Amino acid sequence: MPSRALGPLLDAAARELGGRVRVALVDHGQSPGLAARYTILGLPTVLLLRDGTEAQRRVGLPDLAAIREMVAAGLGG
Repeated sequence: MPSRALGPLLDAAARELGGRVRVALVDHGQSPGLAARYTILGLPTVLLLRDGTEAQRRVGLPDLAAIREMVAAGLGG
């Protein structure tokens, strides 16, 4: 159930970041090609993409502070 708990965390992060990032939640079962493209091996996996290229990856359920850190590191501050 960690994957289901991720949705509310991403919603909170999107509200907090106010348009600095675009947030999308993808069901790997419905999008196996996308999961293969980004080599998703463990769930949940959080990817931060910058200009279509992976900037940060976290496998497992992060907390909101970890999501903030990913964004800060992946976007350069």
